[in-house]
Amino acid sequence: KPLSERKLETHRKYIDIQAPLTGTECIGIAEMSAEAQTLPFDVEKDFVLYDGEAEPIVLEPGDFAIFFPPLGAHAPCCVAPNGPRKIKKVVVKILAE
Repeated sequence: KPLSERKLETHRKYIDIQAPLTGTECIGIAEMSAEAQTLPFDVEKDFVLYDGEAEPIVLEPGDFAIFFPPLGAHAPCCVAPNGPRKIKKVVVKILAE
């Protein structure tokens, strides 16, 4: 989906490391506050969604992004500048507590 149609998400317990293995991925990034939270925090799945403006970053294979809780908001799987493509990516979760 285009970045404008994606919600931002943050986590509390886990740091996210995301990296495309094949293809180009655009991820929206933002620093969020509790005031922007649009849904209740899902403790079991460790995430909450936000509405807000995000800056795009483009990741190529070999790149990675790290998102730290609780303010490291991100909107993964956005359409890259070269258009929509199937990609393979890895997401690593590291316990932050």
